[in-house]
Amino acid sequence: FERSLFVHVFADGDAYEVLEGVLDRTQVTSWVTRNQVEIHVYDVQHHIKSLKAQMLETFQPNFPNFTVAEGIVIHTVGTWFRLYAHRFIEYDVDNLLYIDTDCV
Repeated sequence: FERSLFVHVFADGDAYEVLEGVLDRTQVTSWVTRNQVEIHVYDVQHHIKSLKAQMLETFQPNFPNFTVAEGIVIHTVGTWFRLYAHRFIEYDVDNLLYIDTDCV
């Protein structure tokens, strides 16, 4: 099936500030395709506090000793956005594929 592509990029702080330059250098926003392609960029810096609260709400019922500090020892706070992406994307989507920005 041919479908439109909607790309949603979550970035915080410095990463968000450099995204426009990255998109300009790659010229990805000017690609001409048969189907609709939209790129949405979110500055999630102001969501970090609520994300940490959501982490606790999600994990402490089953892991009472879970702490945010423990949760971000191996992974950054940004990594946790994959679990909560559905709360930030403002569109009704049937499928969502999460890809780390370093893979793109």
